[in-house]
Amino acid sequence: QRGTGFSDPNLDCTETNGFERTGAGDRSTLRVRLVHALVRRGLANKAEWDLARWGLPVSQIDMVATYLAFGPVMLAGLRMMGVPITAREPEAVMHLWKYAGWLMGVEDRWLVDTERQGLLTLYHTFMTQSLPDWTSRELALALANEPLERKYPNLPRLRGRFEYYRHLSVTRYFLGKEKMEGLGLPTSIPPWYPLLTAGPRFVRYASQRLVPGWREQQEREGRAEQLATLATMFGD
Repeated sequence: QRGTGFSDPNLDCTETNGFERTGAGDRSTLRVRLVHALVRRGLANKAEWDLARWGLPVSQIDMVATYLAFGPVMLAGLRMMGVPITAREPEAVMHLWKYAGWLMGVEDRWLVDTERQGLLTLYHTFMTQSLPDWTSRELALALANEPLERKYPNLPRLRGRFEYYRHLSVTRYFLGKEKMEGLGLPTSIPPWYPLLTAGPRFVRYASQRLVPGWREQQEREGRAEQLATLATMFGD
């Protein structure tokens, strides 16, 4: 991805012309579909995989829940973080990830067009999920500690601690104390980051409709920040 030595499917999908035939998003999405097929085939041949109990690996329900996380879940998260969303933007977001889901093999009957349909379908997938167990807590803890393991270009120890607490403050904001407790995450950290930044973030993004060229500048800055974050995760 732009000289960093690696590619991220989510960024590839949102590149300009990323979904042109043989574009970065097109290639990455089809590569993910191939990986899913290899996982299904590999686990199906293992005696320890209980198909009757656990079902098909990377099932339609799994893929639907994943693809919708980039649509209605992301849109709801942006609003909660103070980013204003226009009436037309949800339609565009849903269309983009509907196409990505189709490329990855989501059946047509599970592909939706509107944010409301997406939320309803996503709720149905949640009804199939079991309550958090020890594996959920193990994964949650690993994700919570991930900022401490990044390769920051400067002040790595200080930045790692800051990102760790910022990450948990956002998690607390979205999940609440009870769900964090169920996942074994620390509950003493208040949602300080979202509460302090939502107001300024709203002003910053709302102003792009008033200042010529401001939206394009924000897009360039946002993509640069995304790439910089990926570099801290994976290095060169």
